[in-house]
Amino acid sequence: MPVRYLTTQDLLWINLQVTRKVLEFQWTELEEAANAQYALGPSGDVVAQAERFLKAMVRKAPFQYGNEATALIGVAAFLRINDLQLNVADADAQDWLGRVLGGSEPFAGRVATEFHDEIEHVDERAVHDVIVHTLRRFPASSAELGKPPFSPEPVAAGFAGQEIWTGPGDVRDYLG
Repeated sequence: MPVRYLTTQDLLWINLQVTRKVLEFQWTELEEAANAQYALGPSGDVVAQAERFLKAMVRKAPFQYGNEATALIGVAAFLRINDLQLNVADADAQDWLGRVLGGSEPFAGRVATEFHDEIEHVDERAVHDVIVHTLRRFPASSAELGKPPFSPEPVAAGFAGQEIWTGPGDVRDYLG
């Protein structure tokens, strides 16, 4: 069976789902990360291609934020559309991602050919369904990894009782 791939549009949609925002992105880095799914010559080692894709997505960091969440959902969906499954629980996904990226756990150790979900076989029209299913498998991890790099806290009451938020680019940066 030929290897199936996620498109850059799939990755854009995944990032939108995990961050809940349309973010600026670097097109070249996104293309390079997406192309890491492919093998030079015949594609036959989907697990190695998935690992390369995961690491490229995080290393290239094409989005303002949410790259780790996009990589996690993307790699799990890439494996699933190729009849494999990432055997990582949502509660362990963030730690697993750190171990794989840090080199302390082999990626292939968590990939299985047997899976237990409602999707039996994936055809090309069902890639979106697989992504949705994958997002449902990792709700906590994708939400946490999809957060912006800072979460501003309200610090004072503004005009008419509105809260003022601090963070990069806050108005107080310009007031001296």
